[in-house]
Amino acid sequence: GIRHNTMASEVFDPVITPTPRNGTATDYGGGQLPVDQPFTVSSVVSGAIPNRLYTCGFIITNTPSTVFTPYPPSIDLTTPPDGNFTFQITFTPPGVGTYFVRTIVRLKDSASIVSVSAEAATVYFLKPTVTTLVYTSLLPLGFVQVRATVSPGAGYSGVPTGTVQFKINGNNSGPPVTLNSSGQATATVFVLFPTQITAVYSGSSEFFGSMASLNLPLGLTEERDRLNAEFQKKLMISCETESISK
Repeated sequence: GIRHNTMASEVFDPVITPTPRNGTATDYGGGQLPVDQPFTVSSVVSGAIPNRLYTCGFIITNTPSTVFTPYPPSIDLTTPPDGNFTFQITFTPPGVGTYFVRTIVRLKDSASIVSVSAEAATVYFLKPTVTTLVYTSLLPLGFVQVRATVSPGAGYSGVPTGTVQFKINGNNSGPPVTLNSSGQATATVFVLFPTQITAVYSGSSEFFGSMASLNLPLGLTEERDRLNAEFQKKLMISCETESISK
């Protein structure tokens, strides 16, 4: 989408890199980015006055306002002979929350010749998280109990909510598990050793997703076999006792 005034250039909607998760910068449905990492915005401009100095930037606000002031930094560049160009700027996220990003291009020596993209890309800047994963116990018959803990990134507060999907060698192991009030999720999974267990935190409206992996080594095979032998022994004793009682 474009919007332009008389004698102004055509300014296309901004594109954000990395692409916001769960959406792209140009579908206006919004996407999520971590607030602790820089992001780059680029835009295509066509039909600008050739060989003139333009101030190019992006409007970044936490309300869908009609402010025509670029969020710092902006850049000045001289347009090529055909008046068509692309520019990009890297920003530090302005803060946690919902922000609207629009492209703005202004002729340097004429404030009245200004172009602004017709649509705003909606971006949700979220608190970072750190997910840790440990196995808490080995169980008979090849089962392992694991626990994922999701914590806010350094310098951020709160308890993450949402779900954790446990995976075995990249494949889902059961349905997602809801985090408890301490930001933890526990699951009992069936594994063949050696194997990799992964916990993928979904993220929420406040926290960005994260993941952790745990490689279970071959050394656990002996412990698993011992547990299986004990289980089989108890099972046989139980069956013999039941047979005698009859």
